[in-house]
Amino acid sequence: MSPDDDLQISIGKFSQITSLSPRALRLYDEKGLLCPKRDLFNNYRFYTSGQIEVGLKIRTLSWMGFSCAEIEELLGYLDDPAGHEARIEQMFKVRLAQTQIEIQKLKKVEEILQGKRAIEVLYVTTTEPIIKEIPEVRVISKRGTGAPQQVIPGLIGAVMQQIFSPANQRGNVNICGPITLLFNGETLTKTPEEWGIAHLEWEIAVPIVGRISVEPGFEVKALPGGRMVTIVYTGPYHEVGGAYTKVIDYIGSHGLTVNGLCREMYLNNPQEVPESKLMTEIQMPVA
Repeated sequence: MSPDDDLQISIGKFSQITSLSPRALRLYDEKGLLCPKRDLFNNYRFYTSGQIEVGLKIRTLSWMGFSCAEIEELLGYLDDPAGHEARIEQMFKVRLAQTQIEIQKLKKVEEILQGKRAIEVLYVTTTEPIIKEIPEVRVISKRGTGAPQQVIPGLIGAVMQQIFSPANQRGNVNICGPITLLFNGETLTKTPEEWGIAHLEWEIAVPIVGRISVEPGFEVKALPGGRMVTIVYTGPYHEVGGAYTKVIDYIGSHGLTVNGLCREMYLNNPQEVPESKLMTEIQMPVA
């Protein structure tokens, strides 16, 4: 320890140096990330100059959106960053993916606020939830994990490439239903951070007829039918959340439980109709 490390810095002065508010300093003290010292004689709380660098690192990581738990883990690697390079890189890649999702969400919010009246934002165009018996359907599907905005378009493209390959077109393979997104219903009740973006799993399924051969990583299977609560929403894909709320409320008020993968079916083509006319059918299997 150098002599400068013993220099006592008041909490107010330390706050000015690091640009960490007293409230933030109290939080980091409670979390054990950055704890002030105590004078043995007068119980005066202070920081040392040796803690300035740690405070600045905490400020930067917090500004980048890392949680206290993640900051604690990263600070634990300060003594040997090279030895933990792979883990540090992984944590930064996950944070990048989260940031990209946040950016896309903010862009959509900006578009909505610029282009709509307040009453239009509050109004969601949906049918009323009903219970239907859905028949079994034969599909080709592919799974992927990660942020939905990054994974789902790639899954759709990959499945379509299989369907329209020369070999399958010679076998008279045709699409006989809407592109469908399958996912675990618990995803609706948890944030991406709670799940961990890298572990969110999505599956794109496309109904088909005809003899088809697929490459490894794809499945041809029967998507089970059954009793489902359904609703049709009209509008931009990113505003479909209100429709899910209506379905979940309906399930709860009728004493039902979700029993299988949720389905999000895209009934028309976004390249052929404006966002305001896009139609999405939500199907939730229930028991």
